[in-house]
Amino acid sequence: MINIVLYFIIGYILVKGILIYSISEPDPNRFLTFKLGEMRFKQAENLEDLDMERLHQLEKSTLVPVAIVYITGLIIFLFINPVIANWFSLMLVLMLLGLQVVIDFNIYRKLKDRLFATTAVISVAGIVSAGSFAIDKSVSSPKLLFSEEYMMEKEEEHYIFYENITDVTMTKDTPNVPYNHYVFGFGNHMNGKFEDREGRYVIALGDKSEESIKVVTDREQYHINAVSPETTEKWYEELKDKVQ
Repeated sequence: MINIVLYFIIGYILVKGILIYSISEPDPNRFLTFKLGEMRFKQAENLEDLDMERLHQLEKSTLVPVAIVYITGLIIFLFINPVIANWFSLMLVLMLLGLQVVIDFNIYRKLKDRLFATTAVISVAGIVSAGSFAIDKSVSSPKLLFSEEYMMEKEEEHYIFYENITDVTMTKDTPNVPYNHYVFGFGNHMNGKFEDREGRYVIALGDKSEESIKVVTDREQYHINAVSPETTEKWYEELKDKVQ
């Protein structure tokens, strides 16, 4: 389980350190992007042909909005909605990767060094992967499959054996997501898991405004529904028959 509180603390220290280093560093040849990628810059040739001051200013201008996004996400995380705050965390990562892409591409155009083209492509792949992962987690709708021995939530591959189920009910109540969570959501979709003092929860909701199936096992509590209430009702009836 990812400890989101720890993640935000580390993120705060990181962003604060980035800003202090970038703004206070007097030598334009030692700006942050070079600091983090020192090994590959040592391998590059003709660095004296680069306009270091221009790249340094580009970095500084990017890190200010990065700080704004982070602070906004932190406020939302602490006082409004920890699930929505995930999107600001994603934006923070994407902006830093985007900065890496822009700087590496500018260096490649000047030096024609394939090393920087490669790292730019890797950063773009990271941006696409992180964005695709978050979007998939946030908008995917649950799909239940039933066998003779267990029920499986297909999207996340959760297996629930009937013999471990202690209770199955329909409910309108959705557990409150705590700060320490691994939950993504967009609109009425919500998917993920978390723990609190009462136990472990798995959330797979196609529409959190509708009734969901509450499945209690000896280890976890599941809340599952489809976008369509009719489909949720059908799943509930089938599960009840399997458990009885």
